[in-house]
Amino acid sequence: MTIPEITKRVQRRLSLTQDGIAGIQTWTAIARAVGADLSESPAPVPPTPSNEAGGANKWPREADADEFYGHSDGSSKWEAEHLVTFEAPYALYMDGQLIRRIRCHKKVEQSLYKILSAIQAHYKTPEAIKAVGLDQYDGCYNYRNVRGRNGLSMHAYGAAVDFDAAHNPLGAVFGSMPKEVVEIFKSEGWRWGGDYSGRKDFMHFEACR
Repeated sequence: MTIPEITKRVQRRLSLTQDGIAGIQTWTAIARAVGADLSESPAPVPPTPSNEAGGANKWPREADADEFYGHSDGSSKWEAEHLVTFEAPYALYMDGQLIRRIRCHKKVEQSLYKILSAIQAHYKTPEAIKAVGLDQYDGCYNYRNVRGRNGLSMHAYGAAVDFDAAHNPLGAVFGSMPKEVVEIFKSEGWRWGGDYSGRKDFMHFEACR
């Protein structure tokens, strides 16, 4: 029996979604089932952290993204080699649907998980996160060009993420992205679309410079 098959059996016994992935929700449910005290537990980490960038200020220039992240061509081979999926530390929604997992480049996985965990720690409750729109997830990996322009978007590498597009539309003069969230992303070296010199993109954060 494979590990995913064992995990699915455990998830079935705990009345969880049976996806075969031992993520945060699964381990939390197991801990509670055995009576573990989670009040002093350290923050959970992604199942396979692999941030090769090494932290803030070591992301590539956007022009060097191909070299750093590998030439993205949207193929299943490239995706299998470079992308990973991790379970978000708090509930995210896209078009009204609950999103449990985020697909991103393996080099940004640990950093992005750390960012989302910091957002969760800062706002503390789902209600507070919802109030600032940080539960509204608008995607990470998406093989495409920059909208309206030539050249691959950082989304095509799985190295960019968007939040609350409804209140932070591309090209808007003003956005509603909280400054605390911008600071959290910047502490990990991510660039914010609200700092673009030209067309603003307040919803957008990317692991490049």
